Amino acid sequence: MPRGNRRGQQTEDEKKDRRHGAKSRFNRRRNQAWERRQQGFRRRRYGDKVMREPSVKVAATWEHIQQMQLPDLTKMRAPIPVVEDVVMCGKLGFYDHDYDKIDVRRNKVLKQHTKRFYTETTTDDPIIARLAQTRAGNIFATDVILAHLMASPRSVYPWDIVIERKDTKTGKFLFFDKREEQLEFLTVSETAYEPPAADDPDSINHPDLLAKEATYIQQMFTQQILKSPENAPLKEFRIPNPFVDEDDEEEDVALTAYRYRKFKLAEGNTLVVRCELHGVMHSKEQQEVIKKAEAKNKRLIAKGKKPKKIEIPEGSTYMTAFALNEWQPTSLSSGWRHKLDSQRGAVLAAELKDNSCKLAKWTAQTLLAGADAMKLGYVSRMSPYDRKKHLVLGTQFYKPHEFARQINLSETNMWGIFDHLTKILLAQPAGKFVLTKDPNKQILQLYRVPDDTFEQEGSDSDSSSDSGSDSGSGSGSDSDDDGEGAAASK
Repeated sequence: MPRGNRRGQQTEDEKKDRRHGAKSRFNRRRNQAWERRQQGFRRRRYGDKVMREPSVKVAATWEHIQQMQLPDLTKMRAPIPVVEDVVMCGKLGFYDHDYDKIDVRRNKVLKQHTKRFYTETTTDDPIIARLAQTRAGNIFATDVILAHLMASPRSVYPWDIVIERKDTKTGKFLFFDKREEQLEFLTVSETAYEPPAADDPDSINHPDLLAKEATYIQQMFTQQILKSPENAPLKEFRIPNPFVDEDDEEEDVALTAYRYRKFKLAEGNTLVVRCELHGVMHSKEQQEVIKKAEAKNKRLIAKGKKPKKIEIPEGSTYMTAFALNEWQPTSLSSGWRHKLDSQRGAVLAAELKDNSCKLAKWTAQTLLAGADAMKLGYVSRMSPYDRKKHLVLGTQFYKPHEFARQINLSETNMWGIFDHLTKILLAQPAGKFVLTKDPNKQILQLYRVPDDTFEQEGSDSDSSSDSGSDSGSGSGSDSDDDGEGAAASK
């Protein structure tokens, strides 16, 4: 065969080898993906699954009252109750609309701050204590606890809630409480096909560390998207933040408002809920008025004159803010940075699959608070292996009722679940109860417990508060030096 043909034959063979190699790599990746899916299938169907530990150990003195299947709760229905505001307290910052322009290229670094956040439980709330004394209602809870119960059919990880049932001359009372550090940290990929592995406790992607990272991101994000108090007025309510100590500096407290709302339930019951709001928004017309006033003040300052107080236009709307975070090393190179701007719907759909319970709870909290808008932020690690530094890659506003329909969250089902639980509890004699989620099954267990249960736990937290680590100081911040202590107490 001529030399040229021989070379041509070799080149053709090389092409075939390359095609075969590419096909082999493709098949290998496809087989690996198939094997991962099969492992997940076997883990779910045939018991080869991670056995999680319960959130609380059931003692021999606990009396079992009732067992409930979580899938059955999805069938519960109750009418949406009439609601009215009772008390508004705290202060809010105004939303910075520059964050509407953020995209992957024009991202912003997530800034750290040392603001204090308060996550007091129901019975530690002085406003709720006063409202209970004045008989403003007979059932009391916080929005975090109530939203968790309403979204409980989507939960996977174990949890528990403490309920106190009291009898007085004026009637029956229910107080829904959480234990120390329960429900304070946000879960990450709880409902994912392959949730974060808990095999290595030192891994930065351990579920516990991811939960602290997500809570830290959430706290930083809610404050960063607000205008600085030096550049914009604050929406201050007549009653200040009820959890701020006298020793706390005003500038060290996170801008948060608490909206206490009263819901008229069936059978003469009234529910009082403490809800959180994260910011105030203006319409486009109102924004123009404020911009002109701010520009005028800048000119006055340039001339050495005192700026005038900016009058806040009427008709301001309240908002809540939450942050989704991207953490998986395998997806950071080809994930949100490549898809968020062009395929935001696909990104949200993936998050709805992986974080169904968390998104349902956020939506329920927004609906309970009566907020007009819910802001979702998309926050990603700068590096796959650094959980301390993050970028805000995008934001999106959603109308709460429309978003609830989008994620298949029924308001009548939300209230049906809560109505079902309150009927069971009000029918019990006075005492203390614990509602727990089975760590490995879709089952709820209700127990009657001795009145002194968890009292030692409460005294321990009280003693630790002297060193500045009480339950109301910086939920989601780490005590160790890992970069997430920015929200820690003083």
